[in-house]
Amino acid sequence: MQTVIQNGRKLIRAKDQYGNKVVVDCGTVKRNEKADELQNFLLCQIAKEVNRIMGLEPPIKSDGSLSNEELISLLTEAAEFLQLDDDEFSTITRVTLRNLLFRSKSNASKSV
Repeated sequence: MQTVIQNGRKLIRAKDQYGNKVVVDCGTVKRNEKADELQNFLLCQIAKEVNRIMGLEPPIKSDGSLSNEELISLLTEAAEFLQLDDDEFSTITRVTLRNLLFRSKSNASKSV
C-alpha cells in the first residue's frame, strides 16, 4: 500500500486480492494537513468493511468520531477472531489488520 499526494489530492495505491491495481482518491489536501486525518479515514474504511463482513453487534463506529488509537484498539481486537486469508476482505484491510496484530503481539512480548 502506498499513499501519495498527486496534483493536490491524496491517493492510496494498492493491489486487490486478484492482483489488480486499486487507487482510492481521498480528496483534496492542504499542504499543512496532518497525516492523522488520512490514517483515520483509512481506519474508518477498514472498520466499515469489518462491520459488513463480520456483522459486528454493536458495530465499530466508522463515522470519524473515534480517535485513531481507539479504532486501532477495536480493530486489533476484532482481527484476533478473523480468518485473514479470507478473500472477502480487500488487500488493504487484510494487510492493515495483519500489521495491527503483529504490532500488538510484538508489544505484548516486550512487556513480558
